[in-house]
Amino acid sequence: MTLLDDQAPADEKKPDNLDTKKQGQQADDVPGWLKSAKDDKLKTGDALKTLGRFKGDTPDELAVSYLSLRQKMGENPVALPGKDDPPEKWNEFYENNFGVPKDPAGYKESLKLPEKHNDEVDNAFFLEAKKLNLAPRQVQGLYDWLDRFGTESSAKQAETAKKADDDNMAELTKLYGHDLSKNVQIADMVLTKVFPAGAADKLRKAGLNRDPEIFAGLVKAGQSMFESDIKGLQGGAPIGGKKSKAELEQMMKDPRYKKDEVYTEMVQKEFERSFPGNQE
Repeated sequence: MTLLDDQAPADEKKPDNLDTKKQGQQADDVPGWLKSAKDDKLKTGDALKTLGRFKGDTPDELAVSYLSLRQKMGENPVALPGKDDPPEKWNEFYENNFGVPKDPAGYKESLKLPEKHNDEVDNAFFLEAKKLNLAPRQVQGLYDWLDRFGTESSAKQAETAKKADDDNMAELTKLYGHDLSKNVQIADMVLTKVFPAGAADKLRKAGLNRDPEIFAGLVKAGQSMFESDIKGLQGGAPIGGKKSKAELEQMMKDPRYKKDEVYTEMVQKEFERSFPGNQE
């Protein structure tokens, strides 16, 4: 007999030894009350995994173990799907136990939506909620938070836009004085006649049509392109009683300036009033 032949019997016995050891371990895991069961299938595999949780050697001890486990699990124990179960099994679990709707549109039936809401945004939000299997109560909480956040954000944006518009108008008042009303009409004329409607609307909504630099460009373009149209425009009532730089510069070109003390003093006072702390 060769060396290989000598090894063969020893190798063939190894699985038997392992099986015997495994069977011994399983036998040790079987609680006393289960050992007397006539069906040996109850003492192995998945059956043993379930029944082995109830310890004790007698029926009385089994009952105590069962009641103790039931108390820990609650009156209505819920079995989670296994890690190998398909997504459909998990969907069914959440639908049956947490009220998750079968279809994303089902959220609308249980949620309180504000009077003004965006259906397109809502549908996308509900679709994502369904993918995550969120309960209606959770979706309502998130929806309310997003609604508050959007409202607060819109209010802040409106406040910021108003402040920017006020600042722009204050600067334009300094620059154009009596002529501001007229120049506003010129700038708006350029937006209406030159810019596409969509572009003009974007400028207005963003408040850029009153940005001093852009406003000056619009006025300059209007003066060169629509000279005949703007001849009849009036400056309107003085804004804050202040004069524009252009008006003051024109007054300073008057022959009386620096020759007539009364006239010169009047111009200087106008300059101080219109541009305090910035005299020329």
